[in-house]
Amino acid sequence: MLTAIAFISITCIAYIFSLTKGPFWCLLAYANIYFNAPDPYYNWWAIYLPFSRWSLLTSAILVVSLILHRDKLSRHKFRGVTTAFIFCSLTLLISYTVAVFPEDAQNHAYKLFTFMITIYCIVRGVKTLKQYKIFLMTIIIMAGQLSLNAHLYGKRIHGRLENIGPTDATGSNEFALLLAAIIPLAIPFIKNGTKIERWSCIACMPLLLNAFILCNSRGAVVAVLLAGLVSLTLSSDMKIKKNMVVLLLLGVPMFVYLTDDQFVQRLSSLLMTSEAMENEAQINQLSSGRTEIWGYGVNMVQDYPLGAGPNAFKHLARFYMPDEVLTYGLDLPYGVRSAHNSYLGVLVDQGYLGLLIWLTMCIQIVWSLFKSFNKLKRSNLDNVFLKYNLFALNIGFFSTLFGGLFNSRVYYEFFWWQIAIITIASSFTNEAIKKNSMTYQLKSPV
Repeated sequence: MLTAIAFISITCIAYIFSLTKGPFWCLLAYANIYFNAPDPYYNWWAIYLPFSRWSLLTSAILVVSLILHRDKLSRHKFRGVTTAFIFCSLTLLISYTVAVFPEDAQNHAYKLFTFMITIYCIVRGVKTLKQYKIFLMTIIIMAGQLSLNAHLYGKRIHGRLENIGPTDATGSNEFALLLAAIIPLAIPFIKNGTKIERWSCIACMPLLLNAFILCNSRGAVVAVLLAGLVSLTLSSDMKIKKNMVVLLLLGVPMFVYLTDDQFVQRLSSLLMTSEAMENEAQINQLSSGRTEIWGYGVNMVQDYPLGAGPNAFKHLARFYMPDEVLTYGLDLPYGVRSAHNSYLGVLVDQGYLGLLIWLTMCIQIVWSLFKSFNKLKRSNLDNVFLKYNLFALNIGFFSTLFGGLFNSRVYYEFFWWQIAIITIASSFTNEAIKKNSMTYQLKSPV
């Protein structure tokens, strides 16, 4: 009962502060609800609450707060976010014109539209660097709380954690990729945070790593490793490389201690990759049937070059794939299948033009991180937090991009949060460099 009172009290206080002080407070409530919405699975009191649409209510209050406090909003530039809005506009157009399954397409287009509103609210609502740090810490702590629930109440099906996570990431692969994007966010706080920030992140880290291991997702592990290598190449300096070696020396023993036989056994199958490359059956087994699914997806693209509409891949699968490949549930009278690949999913759903816009958006965000980090490295500003924050965001975003090779991430909310967060981080970096440059010029002798 205490947890129920705490949830309602904190949420209502955030609503009041949002309406009286500014939208930032409602963003914190929104983050809490995204990660830890009352779930009867481990919150017995959830069924007794008089209201269940917390996310919708919070979004409505957030929009009202933006209108009431428009004079307190940030002035961050939208750069890469603009392309996200264009992608959403194309999705809406396809949904109401050529979509093969218009009702479901319009539902997913609406979902994508709400993500765009969330992006706008985050970018406009986080005005100061202090608020930005609080927002990131809220994400880390809420993810830590969710990971604790995974440890206490989670059940492993076939050796993998299932049915735990936000509403759009309850599968093992989805939850693992979510954690892969969040865990790096702790790096700048551990390196250069206050005592409370540092020790809060250190306390959350075992919980986050444990949940990541329980998910037992090979794709997420590969995505993180590749993202780490790319980030060390594109967005790091010698100090970061040395500190990452130290962090690995400290973190790997903890990670190994948390692992179990099921995780090691599943991960060891990746060592068969070189052998599997010579055998099509082994490739399909190693990829959990994904390569076969992707082959059928190519046939869909040939039939629908302009796009079949959001989530069309799932419904079209029964016309292209044999029955044994499909999965059946209680909600649909026919078998379905996910694309298990963001890029192929976009290609089928939004067509060639949609994929072009999607890739452009991703490249713009990556370029924004790369450019911001290098500008910070070349400047005479030694801001440790911003430097490590850009590095951490690079790992998280590339984890999502590489994870998209094995899993569909298009209608997954936190991906769009990442775009908003990176936009804010780049803006704060540019502001800090500009301010430091002006101060340096004023101090320089004439």
